[in-house]
Amino acid sequence: MSDPAITYLLKQLHHKLELTPEVSEKDRELLRQLAADIDGVLTEGKVPAAHQPPLLARVQDAITQLEAEHPDVTAMLAGVSRKLSDMGI
Repeated sequence: MSDPAITYLLKQLHHKLELTPEVSEKDRELLRQLAADIDGVLTEGKVPAAHQPPLLARVQDAITQLEAEHPDVTAMLAGVSRKLSDMGI
């Protein structure tokens, strides 16, 4: 299920995080976990644990949580969210 467009978006997001030191460690961990879960779904078809909310909902929650302080990061997350939605994830 690998998709080059979403892989590219995730790489851009990682790069942006490297260049944005004011993102808190808590928010970085949230984004790292989301990226790992997205990568797992794309490369292995691995669905996150059943006790977690759906992946797309977690991405949307991260957008809401980060949008005021990090609009560039949330813009990238919105692109990831759209692509996941287009893929039916």
